[in-house]
Amino acid sequence: MSEFYENDEDVLQMIQHIKKITKESKRKYELDIDNIVEDTKINLINNVNDEKNNIKQEIDDKIKKLKEDIRKHEKNIKDKNKLYQKLKRELANVVNNYKNKIKEFYLQTENFMKTYENEKKELDELEDKEWKDLNIQCIEILNNTKSNIYATKDETSEKLRKVLKSIL
Repeated sequence: MSEFYENDEDVLQMIQHIKKITKESKRKYELDIDNIVEDTKINLINNVNDEKNNIKQEIDDKIKKLKEDIRKHEKNIKDKNKLYQKLKRELANVVNNYKNKIKEFYLQTENFMKTYENEKKELDELEDKEWKDLNIQCIEILNNTKSNIYATKDETSEKLRKVLKSIL
């Protein structure tokens, strides 16, 4: 090798030249590396921003869907509450009608019982009066019959006496 280089000066020059090339290469590669790092950084930032935007969009979409679901559920709850209130009012009306019918039934039953008691009392009084009248009539008939029997007995006795007198 030493034959290839003629002197130390050449070697030094060569070394200088290699150093220069190395420095330039280093500068070039540093610049390339800096550019690559910067590009990578920008790409990473862009990717992160894109991912962040995608996540934000997904979150916004989910929030929007959840809000829509909440609105639907709230509407459903309101509709069910309206139906519940309507059914509650109808049930209250049915209960009131039932109570009124029960009161009316009790009043009718009470009136029926009073009428029944009054009519029973009237019938009992009428029956007692009719029995009294019948008893009075029977007594009169019996008295008349008794009188007739006595009268007939007396008449018969009188007639028998006359017949006997005429025979004798």
